[in-house]
Amino acid sequence: MGESEIEQIAPEDVFSFLNNFTNRNKPCTKRIRYSHLAAFFNFFRNNIDPGRGNPCDTPMIRKLYRERVVSRWEIIEKETVDEIISRTVKARDRLILELMARGEMRIGEVLKLRLNDIQDRKLILRELKAATDNVLNSCNNCPRSILPVWFFKRAK
Repeated sequence: MGESEIEQIAPEDVFSFLNNFTNRNKPCTKRIRYSHLAAFFNFFRNNIDPGRGNPCDTPMIRKLYRERVVSRWEIIEKETVDEIISRTVKARDRLILELMARGEMRIGEVLKLRLNDIQDRKLILRELKAATDNVLNSCNNCPRSILPVWFFKRAK
C-alpha cells in the first residue's frame, strides 16, 4: 500500500499488507487489525466515494480474518448428572464421576490421585490449578461408601 492512491488499492494489496503487518501477532490481534482496516474502507466508501467497493470485503480475506466461533459447553442438569453416575457400573468410573461432579475436581486432578493421597476420610490434592484448599473433606456430596472403595480394592 504505502505510496498508492486509495482508489487503486486492490484486495491483493490489502491481503499482502495484512500478512506483513500482522506477521507474528495472535489471531485476535490479526482480527482487530483487519476490522480497523475494513472500517476505514467502509468509512471511505460511505462518506467520500459511494461507488468504491471495500477491498477488505472479499471472501478469502473475510475467511482468513473471521472471528473464531467459540463453542459453548452445555450445562447438564443435576438430575442428569445423578442419573449418569447411578448408571455407571464400574466403581472406578463412578468414583471418577463423583469426584468431578461433587468434589468439583478436574479430570487431571482425579487421575493424579494415588492411594497415599487418602488420609482418614480426606483426600490430599496435589498440584491444584485453581483451588485454594488442598484437602477435600470426604468429598462433601459424595456417598461415603464409594470414596475409598476403589482405592482399597486396587491396593490388595
